[in-house]
Amino acid sequence: MLAVHGCPRNPLYCYLYPWMGREWLLDGLRRPGVRLGRQGAVVEEATVMVGHTHLQFHLTLDGRRVVNPGSVGQPRDGDPRAGYALLDLESGRVELGRVEYPVERVVRRLEEMGVPEPYMIALKTMLLEARTPSRPPGV
Repeated sequence: MLAVHGCPRNPLYCYLYPWMGREWLLDGLRRPGVRLGRQGAVVEEATVMVGHTHLQFHLTLDGRRVVNPGSVGQPRDGDPRAGYALLDLESGRVELGRVEYPVERVVRRLEEMGVPEPYMIALKTMLLEARTPSRPPGV
């Protein structure tokens, strides 16, 4: 199994979304240093855990499982519960789940910490509504 924050091609900054299409997804599964559109070795691991998008998904691509467990604190799909993935490496079974957590308490604690208002507005939107905030008009 290989686990990266983004994707194997760019472990820190790559985004993989399930709707990207086969070629884009395979490009993301190439070894680091291979530029988009160039041939390079796709990772050999049967399971690749990714993140960065905060979107929970599981798909199979050319015999490889690609799993994003989602986000514990800032999901981007409208469901504020914490996301997780359970993976059975022997059977290949993947279970995506959600669990409630005291998100309102987290927001109160951030307010008590004195997080500056522009950041607090964004954090509240992400934590309570599980989406990225809209940009105000004129900004």
